[in-house]
Amino acid sequence: SVTAPLATAYAMTELLNLPAQQRSSAFRLIALSVLFVGSGLSLTGIKPISIILVAQFANGLLLPVIAIFLLIAMNNKTLLGHHANAWVSNALGAVVVLITIGLGARLILRALGLM
Repeated sequence: SVTAPLATAYAMTELLNLPAQQRSSAFRLIALSVLFVGSGLSLTGIKPISIILVAQFANGLLLPVIAIFLLIAMNNKTLLGHHANAWVSNALGAVVVLITIGLGARLILRALGLM
């Protein structure tokens, strides 16, 4: 549908701090690139479900890695000074990391068809 490229173009222009008016060249370029990528993928015969499964597998791998990275970064006293995590924040962060590992494993198992 036409609304998906427009929504993506709005999000990308906001993310890149570009003008989000539909008449701006940046907005039109992003919207057209979304349309061309989608059209190109449909012409190649690649099934969207395989792309979704690859994205799901990648999310399952990246989610725990990013959670662990954030926990480590939030304990960096040279970077954050007195704003670094205390023991309560670290305990809660460890719980979040364990949850993300479980969710990531579930995503990977589902993508592989084992669940």
